[in-house]
Amino acid sequence: MSTAAYDESNNWARLRLTMPLSRRDIVTARYLVIVAVGLIGTVIGLAVAAVLSVVAMIADLPGGLSAALTPDASMWIAAIPGIAVSLLLGAIIGSIITPVYFHFGQTKATQAMPAIIIFIVFVPAMLLGYSGLLDTGSAGMTMLTDFIAAITTPVGECCTLAVAVIVAGAAMALSAAVSLRLYERREL
Repeated sequence: MSTAAYDESNNWARLRLTMPLSRRDIVTARYLVIVAVGLIGTVIGLAVAAVLSVVAMIADLPGGLSAALTPDASMWIAAIPGIAVSLLLGAIIGSIITPVYFHFGQTKATQAMPAIIIFIVFVPAMLLGYSGLLDTGSAGMTMLTDFIAAITTPVGECCTLAVAVIVAGAAMALSAAVSLRLYERREL
């Protein structure tokens, strides 16, 4: 049982509302935690990558790993679109799951989470895969290849990062507004 489930079974939500916190404060804090966890995870991931790069420069790793992990500027710059898209996906998933949490409570939201993630990530990937758009030589594959080539240029990487931040911010803001309305109407 998770700590959130214990909180719910012990009526923590009611007790929390007796504190000098508004429901708006509670919703805002939830979204700030989502942003903080995403940024902390990114920093930890970059730190681990840096440590692996240093190890690769010092030690001779098997299977050609030393060559693959030895850093150069282009490797770090090429990571920007991947980081941006990963943070964007995390923000979108958080933006969808959090209103469910505020409407139904932690236990029901936790039960719905796997289905929500499958719907967000796997269903579009399956539909795209079965559509034939990504078949070798298709127009869709050509467009995807051109798109990847465009976002791996310095300007493309900056644009990818900017678009990801804007879309993530908009998704989080819309989700926070929905969550606040749902949480204000919820009887605890």
